[in-house]
Amino acid sequence: MSTKLEERYFDLTMKVVSYALEFVDAPGYSSLRLTDLLENLVSISSLIKGVDKQEFYKKIEEKLAGQVDAEDRVSLLNEINILYIEEWKKSK
Repeated sequence: MSTKLEERYFDLTMKVVSYALEFVDAPGYSSLRLTDLLENLVSISSLIKGVDKQEFYKKIEEKLAGQVDAEDRVSLLNEINILYIEEWKKSK
C-alpha cells in the first residue's frame, strides 16, 4: 500500500511542477500559486505515512525556500523538474 501511495504522491507533486511551468508565461498568478501549492505539498511529505522519499523531498523543499521573481521561478521550476525526472528514472 505504501508503495502505491508513494508513487501517487510523487506523481501528484510532479504534475504540480509541470503545471507551474506550463502557466509561467500566462497572465496572472497561476504559476506562483502552483509553486506555493508544491511547496506546501513537499513540506507535509514527512507527515504522511507511506511517503518515504524524504531525502528527495527535503532537497526540493530547500530549493523552494527562497522567494524568487517570475524570471527566476522559471529557472527554479526547470531545475526542480529535472530533479523529478532524475528521481523518476531511478525508480524505473
